[in-house]
Amino acid sequence: MKKFLISVSIGIAVAFASAPAQAQLSPGKNYGTIPTFLNGGTNNIAAASTNNYYSNSLASFSCGDFDYVGIQISFSADAATTGLLTLRLQESDDSATGYESTPKWVFTPKANGTNTVVWNTNIFVPTGGTLRLYTGENTNATANYTNIIFKPSFKAHRIQVPR
Repeated sequence: MKKFLISVSIGIAVAFASAPAQAQLSPGKNYGTIPTFLNGGTNNIAAASTNNYYSNSLASFSCGDFDYVGIQISFSADAATTGLLTLRLQESDDSATGYESTPKWVFTPKANGTNTVVWNTNIFVPTGGTLRLYTGENTNATANYTNIIFKPSFKAHRIQVPR
């Protein structure tokens, strides 16, 4: 019996030693990426005007596996102002049946003279649908907003609850 246990122990040790090593993935570390929809440069909104982005199919992304999305907005003005840049984001359960008529998410970072403003927030999207950049608005009568960057990023993965 003793020889049998020793043989089994040696066999198990050899099996583990010869198995290929695999790195363990840390859950929540690989969130994936979302394209930057407005990436500075020529992305401008003229004074007292609105830009429509909803017809651009590249301005939408699915957040089906995520409860939270981080939003970063960066911009500057070409003249001294403390006016607001308003960016609106629509939500859809599946993007095939249409987006909400009144955008749920409205972001209004405030300009700081001609300095670059970087503004961050998080949104909670429990429906896990699709989000789409809808419009960008500049209500300031004299300053143009320039170098606008709208960069969403995924936060923690949605917690899966077994049914």
